[in-house]
Amino acid sequence: MFLSTGEVTLESHLASIGKRVKAGQQVRVIDLSADAGAQMGVFNQSHGMNAADLADHLKQQSCQHYGSLALDWLRYLTKHSAQVRPVFQNVRQRFLTSLSPEADGQVRRVAEKFALLASAGLLAIQAKVLDWPAQSVEAACLSQLNQWILARGGVAANEDQWRPTTDLLIESAANLLWWRVKCENQATYCPPICSPQNAY
Repeated sequence: MFLSTGEVTLESHLASIGKRVKAGQQVRVIDLSADAGAQMGVFNQSHGMNAADLADHLKQQSCQHYGSLALDWLRYLTKHSAQVRPVFQNVRQRFLTSLSPEADGQVRRVAEKFALLASAGLLAIQAKVLDWPAQSVEAACLSQLNQWILARGGVAANEDQWRPTTDLLIESAANLLWWRVKCENQATYCPPICSPQNAY
């Protein structure tokens, strides 16, 4: 798994060059909105501050308190390796059970990825390298899985999903822009309705 803070989705990138995203790509590159749904951007709690002040506070704190807990966490995993698989299997089962019975294999694979993240968080809490309530990690990962399913349009196979109208409009606009540029550059192949005079 990897994390990208890019502001443009894979689907948008591909649409900009006239391509459509494939279902397998959407399973490997999971697009998540950075909006927590609480009218505060990425934050779902303000801790008594507005979103801008909270962001500034976090920035200041991260300049003073930083480092890596990865080595401590890896040492814990090495010492307690027998726990890793059972933790993942239990979390994985809970995540898969949370899906509707008609959930497609693509959705199940993404659910397993979120279960892996939740398992890593639970093991980090057990190792005392992450100071969070145990239930918060799993709840956060389940919430993100559900947001992904909602944005995707459901749990059916992606090939069977209807694409939201806005996506179709954006893709169509990108294609029209390409034709406009081609026509203005006196391309030899333009559709009849797209001549340099009426390309707008």
